[in-house]
Amino acid sequence: MSGPTGKRRLSGKGRWGLVLVITGCLGLVAAAVLPFVWTASLAAELGEKRIELTFIESRLKAAKGGVKVRLTAGDNIEPLFVAGTTPGLALAGLQGFLGKLASDNGMAVERLQPLQAENEGGLAVLRMEVEAAGSIENLRNYLLAIEAGQPLIFVNRIRIAAPEGGPQEGNALPSERLSVALQLEAYGWWEAQP
Repeated sequence: MSGPTGKRRLSGKGRWGLVLVITGCLGLVAAAVLPFVWTASLAAELGEKRIELTFIESRLKAAKGGVKVRLTAGDNIEPLFVAGTTPGLALAGLQGFLGKLASDNGMAVERLQPLQAENEGGLAVLRMEVEAAGSIENLRNYLLAIEAGQPLIFVNRIRIAAPEGGPQEGNALPSERLSVALQLEAYGWWEAQP
């Protein structure tokens, strides 16, 4: 069809066909670009998985060829356990040890709360809640001393909080005045039942 100016115009079917051709071209372009977008979105996750895989491979190689230190009958394992002839004495010993460890590492103890002791498989399970305050560096040293020292003490739960708004003493950073609540667990044994 030609219009009043002599130019050809598309009919309704022609316009519909043009729309379908353009839509098809856009669909092909989207299909061609989609794999690149998908790969880019997974690149960060792929990097993390590669690092994790490398770590697992190195652990497997070390476990396969490494020399394992095994306990013998002559090894003294008593320092790994909390000493005490009763649950109360064992918890008091653990409480004193944790308090001294905190002060040695610059933490100010606010509360040391013994929890109910349990007897599992001939071992006493001793639990303690510790609330303390100090800097991030003091907390790091305290946790390292707990986990690397003797007796064996495990951190089951930890909650760390920075001070909320308001004026800071001496312009101290929030990381210099942290509050921490720990739930710790250690093992011991005694003659009497808890």
